Amino acid sequence: MLKYLILDQGELPPFGLDAKRYWNEKLYDGIYNWIADYGLDLEGQEGYCFVAPRKNIYIPAHFVMMGNNSYAGHIPGFTPAYTSALVARSLLYPAVIYANPNRDIVTSQAMNFPDGNTWTTNDGEFHTVYSTRNNKKSFGSHGRTYEGHALWRAHLERMNAGAGAMYYSGHGTGGSGISAQYEQTEFCNYPNQIWWDGWRGYMYDNWKMPRANGHTWYNPDPDSGGLYDFIHFDYHDELFDNLRSNAIFWMSCTTADANGPMVYLDHGAVMYYGNAGSGLRVEGGLQDQEFFKDVFIYGEPVGPAYSKQVWLHFRDFTTKDHTSMYGSSSLYGDEGITTIQCIYGDPNLIVYSPEWTSPEPVDP
Repeated sequence: MLKYLILDQGELPPFGLDAKRYWNEKLYDGIYNWIADYGLDLEGQEGYCFVAPRKNIYIPAHFVMMGNNSYAGHIPGFTPAYTSALVARSLLYPAVIYANPNRDIVTSQAMNFPDGNTWTTNDGEFHTVYSTRNNKKSFGSHGRTYEGHALWRAHLERMNAGAGAMYYSGHGTGGSGISAQYEQTEFCNYPNQIWWDGWRGYMYDNWKMPRANGHTWYNPDPDSGGLYDFIHFDYHDELFDNLRSNAIFWMSCTTADANGPMVYLDHGAVMYYGNAGSGLRVEGGLQDQEFFKDVFIYGEPVGPAYSKQVWLHFRDFTTKDHTSMYGSSSLYGDEGITTIQCIYGDPNLIVYSPEWTSPEPVDP
């Protein structure tokens, strides 16, 4: 379908010196004009939701529709029944979330995070980024309990007991799993050291408290001094119970392009938000901390909340705005960091609203 949307409008876009811009703009124009021809382009920011198997509608389709003029999500599925279940779960979320006994707990596994590092967004604003500290305030707002972990066993126990939302920041290791602190290390600087759980990860294996700066990426080589545990998504799939409409948020390389989103959705998550391609820790941390303020404090839907971040960090193909096309953040990313943000689920999903009330059960 997308191939024809582009080709039916004439010549292929030029390769030129900015082929990435030309091709993505052409993709956006094709989808937008197709929808506009049906008279569906109304006043204000438009929401798009693709409903199809992931192999049929690939990530760039909903990625290019995110910006100041529109936002997008993708409800995937393998069969009509599977897709219908995801649609119903999203639409009924304010009701089904009350079946989650721990809906007011937000959990995280923050293994790598910026804590005092800096970033300049496309508008020229200079930011000192303290993502985990800000996220802690957002997650714990409105009377919720924030519960962070660094050990896999503790994280798994919380996920199976129930949580309203989960955020992971760290290595995705090719999109194949989650990283965690070892419970006991046999290598590195402190052999046979038993590690405590913490609300965010340790810096290396040097027996600093979990509150030490998470600037350093862990490595799987025990001789590197930065060892981490790694749990493949196959084990998630085996060990997860019903996730009870948990809203899942990730910041890690390529995870949204691999099996992670489907593992969570298969086990009952209501949505998956994360990046395909490479992730950039400081920039991604800043983007997510501001996104979480809108989602968890102000109750904005995930699509509109994320769309406000696009032109500040990346290229906004919905407006073709020069500031977003050639701003410092966008140009830095184009030098080798390819962040393609995804929302698997209803982009109008509201993760929290103080207006929700427990629904009256229907007498069968």
